[in-house]
Amino acid sequence: MKTLVLLFVGGLILWLVACVPAGNVEPASSDLWEAATVEARPLATPRSLQETRTPPPPPIATHMPTVDPTVLTTTPWPPDPIPSPTPVPPFPGMVYTTAEGLWQVNTNWQPELLFDRPGVLEPNGRRVLYEQDGDIWVLDLITGNQQNVTNTPDSIECCIKWWPNKPDTFFAITYHEDDIFESVVGKMTAVTLAGDTTILAQETVGASSISPDGQIISFEDLYYQPFLYQLGGEIELLTLESETLEEASWVAFENPIWSPDGQKIAWNIAYGNETQQWVALAIYHVGEPEIQILHPIHPAGYSGGTHPPVWHPNSAWVVFDAVDEVVSEQGSWVIAIDGSSQTNIGVIRQPVWNPDGRYLLYQTDEGYFLTIPPDFTTKINVYLPPGARVLDWQEIP
Repeated sequence: MKTLVLLFVGGLILWLVACVPAGNVEPASSDLWEAATVEARPLATPRSLQETRTPPPPPIATHMPTVDPTVLTTTPWPPDPIPSPTPVPPFPGMVYTTAEGLWQVNTNWQPELLFDRPGVLEPNGRRVLYEQDGDIWVLDLITGNQQNVTNTPDSIECCIKWWPNKPDTFFAITYHEDDIFESVVGKMTAVTLAGDTTILAQETVGASSISPDGQIISFEDLYYQPFLYQLGGEIELLTLESETLEEASWVAFENPIWSPDGQKIAWNIAYGNETQQWVALAIYHVGEPEIQILHPIHPAGYSGGTHPPVWHPNSAWVVFDAVDEVVSEQGSWVIAIDGSSQTNIGVIRQPVWNPDGRYLLYQTDEGYFLTIPPDFTTKINVYLPPGARVLDWQEIP
């Protein structure tokens, strides 16, 4: 359908007409979403959070778009030639890092400097978890208080996460300096704000993911086998079946990610036999004996280390990344788990959905872009400062 968009710029009314999606987000549906418009905002120097709260004084840092943020220009994918649309400012709720530190865009579309180093922002925006000298620290953005909650000189805590539904408990991977691994692996650890540290299991794990209710952790061991850890201490090795895997002599599970609805886990899997190898997206419906195998490909060489799957907020789509041996098929794919849709969105990095699922943000060599489900052909260039890395996109309370 055609949508008429009114933009007010400098007292003038601009009329834009664009063919855009409209309707509800359902992967199996042919209904299209209504493309959102960006209200024009006056440019201003980004404010440091120091002006409204009292954290430790961060370095003075600003960055201001040098482009007109009021115009949305879209281009189809794949672009030929590479598009140069007019960038829009970063949207409220975006969390990103630069050389100056950790930033979040406020409700007035202005970036605020939260802290002078990278960290993990609490979902309500009140505190920041960060690593320093192998320990876990917490910064309270309201009071400015900084606390070392581990203080363990004999071990190193990394890969920290906020624990769902446990506001004063944090998840970490613990290892020792004399542990030698090709990548960071170690013991799953629960750390409390009071400084209590508990090793949850003796298994050395690679990637892990906590269920949205905070009760179950999915993880892979050093042999790339899938496990579930219950908070009571029970550990279950998942025996997952699929007709697709019947001819495979080996299967490796990597990068488990829980769906937002808590009903599914997405894995990157590799499997094969003496003559062939595949890489695919596996969807485990919790409690079911079989798994879905989606988008199997023959990888271009070893495809381990691909990025973890990224769930849409409604748990019906997943962004899957693997390197296909067929050059024209390479790139990231947005896949509907009901099998109704698979869309190649090109070679991208750091995909992040906005909280209500209306946009998918990702980075390419040309910068950051938004695309809109369900067809993912719209591209909107988003201004972010050079070297910015988007970590999250949160709903601002």
